[in-house]
Amino acid sequence: MDAAARSLVIATCLVMLAAVGYLAIGEYRSKYSSGAQTKALIERNQETRQRFDNAFGR
Repeated sequence: MDAAARSLVIATCLVMLAAVGYLAIGEYRSKYSSGAQTKALIERNQETRQRFDNAFGR
């Protein structure tokens, strides 16, 4: 019975590690993909232009 319980704990740990890895890869891709970086740059550019326009009364 101890071997079965130990195997179950090991299997559970492996499944949890795989799930966390899967979620981490998804977060990494969404943050560092070229599309996400492009979107972030465009948003920063628009914010900078808005501040510039506000500063010079445009």
